[in-house]
Amino acid sequence: MERQTALKNAYKAVVLILFFIIPFSGLVNAQAEILLNASIEIPPDYKAVRAGDPVQYNIQITDLSGSGKLSGVLISTSLINSETGKKEAFAQKTVTVETLLSLSDILLAPRDLKAGAYKLQVAVEYSSQVVADEDTLYLIDPDAQEDSPQIYTGYLTIVLLLLAVILVMMVLLELKHR
Repeated sequence: MERQTALKNAYKAVVLILFFIIPFSGLVNAQAEILLNASIEIPPDYKAVRAGDPVQYNIQITDLSGSGKLSGVLISTSLINSETGKKEAFAQKTVTVETLLSLSDILLAPRDLKAGAYKLQVAVEYSSQVVADEDTLYLIDPDAQEDSPQIYTGYLTIVLLLLAVILVMMVLLELKHR
């Protein structure tokens, strides 16, 4: 009888250790520690581009693990049609992150894409953990005319020449009447 009581007490002690003490001691982590944070941003000049044009984007990856250096971090960048969800372009690279990594890169928008909204998505993977972010860009119709600064400069030159001619004529008329 005494032996059964001792076994029951030992069993209770093991259960107590497993369910209460170990999770709070940090030996067993109930949730996976978040190791990374990632964000992507498309600069304003690249928010609207034509098919076939380069799309510049900036990625920022932060090491939240506190280790100071994470090697073998995989960055996957995808251009996804917002309407269909189809992946239209893809690029990958492996980097090392020391506390904070900021990088700029370029992805070419394929020439055969139709005008419309697209998502540029970045997925960052390390130690079987994936974090992702996305930004939106618009492919514009390749046949649409773009207003060039040269056109405005030409119009401005014509207007200024007309004003100069009018001023010269006014001066000549004034001199003639004197």
